[in-house]
Amino acid sequence: MNIDARKTLPWILAIVFFAIPTLLFFLYPTSFWAVSDNETVGLGNALNMAYRLADREFYPAPGITWHPGVTFYLMNWIALALAGYPSATGGFSFFKTVIAHVEVYHKIIIYLAAFVGASGVYIFARAAQILVPAGVTVIGLMFWLVSTPATIMMFMSPGFESFAILINGLFLAILMRISYERDVTRVSIVCAGAIGALAYLNKLSYIYIPVSLGAAIFVKLLLCRTSWIRGSLLIALFVATFASVVLAVAYFVIGWTGFETLLKYHWGIVLGSGLYGTGDQTVVSWEEVRKALAALAINGAYAIPIALISGLALLIGGLAAALKSTNNISVGTLSVGAGSAALLSAIFVVKHYEVHYTAGVSATLPACVVAGYLVARVWGFRGGLKYAAGTAALLACLAYFVMPVLTAYVFRSAQMTKLLRADEQEIAAQIAASKRTVEFTYKAPFAEFGEGFVLVIAEIPRLSEEYLSRSQSTISSFMARRIKPDVGIYVLDKSYFPSDDSIKLATNLDLPASSAPVVIKYEPGDKIIELKTVFLLVRN
Repeated sequence: MNIDARKTLPWILAIVFFAIPTLLFFLYPTSFWAVSDNETVGLGNALNMAYRLADREFYPAPGITWHPGVTFYLMNWIALALAGYPSATGGFSFFKTVIAHVEVYHKIIIYLAAFVGASGVYIFARAAQILVPAGVTVIGLMFWLVSTPATIMMFMSPGFESFAILINGLFLAILMRISYERDVTRVSIVCAGAIGALAYLNKLSYIYIPVSLGAAIFVKLLLCRTSWIRGSLLIALFVATFASVVLAVAYFVIGWTGFETLLKYHWGIVLGSGLYGTGDQTVVSWEEVRKALAALAINGAYAIPIALISGLALLIGGLAAALKSTNNISVGTLSVGAGSAALLSAIFVVKHYEVHYTAGVSATLPACVVAGYLVARVWGFRGGLKYAAGTAALLACLAYFVMPVLTAYVFRSAQMTKLLRADEQEIAAQIAASKRTVEFTYKAPFAEFGEGFVLVIAEIPRLSEEYLSRSQSTISSFMARRIKPDVGIYVLDKSYFPSDDSIKLATNLDLPASSAPVVIKYEPGDKIIELKTVFLLVRN
């Protein structure tokens, strides 16, 4: 039986990738409440959709009014539906049932994120092998995997960046079609606009996709000497498609009020620097850039310098190749698109640096490898054993520096889960002995804090009201802000308050402090009890 390698390779690569995060999760299980904000925000999203369907009410959805993360929102609800809870049928009892079975949802969201990533790998490989040998396709994916630990981290804790390789796979597929068409068709332009909209609706930083597609279309039309009337109409069609898809999603999913909040938030990010644009109110803060560059080696985020260098090289090399001969216009267009995406993604992340953002940068590298191979051939490069060996050595070096960071992350998350069990027993004893409320502050790795966070993201008024009206010995700090209960014990996460002194010196123990209406501080006579994962601050 003959096996077509071109058909089987994308499947093999997709299956291999799917196995990586799922196997890691199976070997090193983590508590849903002990990983990151992605989990609680995601569950809040899923519940928002479930209650929208059950109540036939278009509730506000805070979880999609900042990034916006519409793709993540829908994946969250699919995971909840697969867990057996597609529609909220029992009011607050439904919420409590979901919380009780949250680890089932947790497993499913890991599998779904892995499936999304595997789909992106398949699409990329299927498109890339049309132009380049199988080895180049594999090398491109290897750079994605080993250039930053965030690539795998964002499948262990699914979030917006879980969609990075899928979006970039679609990007390469449509970019290739535009680049190699004799005359750019309206169908290609509409597809490009829709993919650009999908990228933006995933996260603001993915605006590099529509911008890069627009740049590639412009270059293609310019180099092919397309009439200015037809060229203008095609570019207008691209912009109109992008805008139409975004506005349609804003109307049917986000809501106009939420969309207005979203646009204001995005404008603040563009004009500000630092995380979420909360740093210096300048478009680019060189101090923030310096801090980001200094953190790259510590975090193992080598995708940033690779994307900056390769992106610039592709822009120059691709344009030069296209100007050299009309036979190279297709390669030049592809290089402009891939190079622009890599360069812009890296610049955006350096401007607003967090290590997990680099997963969006690493996803641009496979297309860079494809475009780089084609440009190199235009300039007379012919691959050989020594180049293959050099590339393998470079990938090995990246893995040597990046994998320890990823390994530490996986082990730390799994170890945290084990430590929580011991702390849960001690906290339960403290709760039983206390006659006053026990408040779990951000981001104590327990359901008692997380369920309040979930309620804030879900934004279902009757759920919040019932949560606050019930008789309870514990409360999440995010919900305590609404009623100001008589608190006798505060549970403080060691990630934010690692020592007694940090608690005593803190200006506010209620995090995030910028949004906390009440200041909570250590007071003389308070007792501090250290557990394995948290501190307990017992009021006198």
